[in-house]
Amino acid sequence: MFIKDLSRPQYNSFYRELRLKARSEPLDAGCAVDMTVNGVEYILKLQPGPNNRVAVLQALRINRGEQAAGHELIVNNSLLSALLEILLHQGLR
Repeated sequence: MFIKDLSRPQYNSFYRELRLKARSEPLDAGCAVDMTVNGVEYILKLQPGPNNRVAVLQALRINRGEQAAGHELIVNNSLLSALLEILLHQGLR
């Protein structure tokens, strides 16, 4: 899990985008965001929190190979941080 502190304006903007575009399950404090980086698909599990913080709980890399599709769970903080930075930079689509 990786936690990032955002400025108030950045958090408010990001939170609005999450509410509009992210998926969440009933009774789930977090949400899931789909993103693509260099042709690779990821699903980020995020949890907005108090004091302008966003936690990246985990990510799932989706491999769509010719032979077999697979998934890879990502919990490495460096990778989670990088994926969040990309998401913040490009916005939710």
